[in-house]
Amino acid sequence: MIETKNFFNTKYFALFTVCSLGLILTQQTGTDFLYYYLPTAEYLIDNLSFPATLSPSYIDGPMAFPPIEFIAIALTYHFFGVLGVKFYYVLKVLAFFLLFFELSKHSRNVVFLDLFLLIPTFLIFTTIFNTDLNVAIASLGIILYLINEKKYIWVMMISVAYGLLSKYTFLPIYFSCLAYLFLSKRNWKYFLLPLIGYIPFLLKNIAYYHNPIFPLAYSLFPSTNKYELAIVGWMGGAGVAYSSRTVTGSLLR
Repeated sequence: MIETKNFFNTKYFALFTVCSLGLILTQQTGTDFLYYYLPTAEYLIDNLSFPATLSPSYIDGPMAFPPIEFIAIALTYHFFGVLGVKFYYVLKVLAFFLLFFELSKHSRNVVFLDLFLLIPTFLIFTTIFNTDLNVAIASLGIILYLINEKKYIWVMMISVAYGLLSKYTFLPIYFSCLAYLFLSKRNWKYFLLPLIGYIPFLLKNIAYYHNPIFPLAYSLFPSTNKYELAIVGWMGGAGVAYSSRTVTGSLLR
């Protein structure tokens, strides 16, 4: 097990510092961030709502995706500009390394833990700005809950809610863990609570797009809307990303 109980004296804090400096000092954010996350976030802050219909453009599909990342970016960009968005990402990196530090306290072989869990995850989220880090944070919260349900119950509920509202690919992880907790007769009821914040999002998608997880599972939730048909599988036209203000321009200067 890890010897120190002080996060600031560990290699995890050193890695967090290096990662954070990279996020703050570099201008490179990746294509997805410039033409996917920021424009979607800008639409939300300008309209204070999600569109009831979608057109076949690259930017419209995400309007049906789990919204927490878009909302966070919209708020931080609106009030604090690009630096605010970067600070939000720094907080995500901090959350990841803090959770990993907690996990290392329960590991008998920290080297093994770093080699097979920390390094692969680190490589995933350091190259581009996306929601894969959110899924990693949620997964770490689940692991800690499985280790000590009583101690990490709030960590689990907050991180799992964050994961559910971040990315569809977290759903298989969530339901697999829920099934495991139920079948092993562990405390699975608390694991259901994060769904409370997820249900309104699903209902919104049903009302607007006729599919709770649009544009996934299209064979189960078909639609006759020609625009929705075009978006499924990104088969629609490339479209032009919404931008009443030149959001991406401030990052390219």
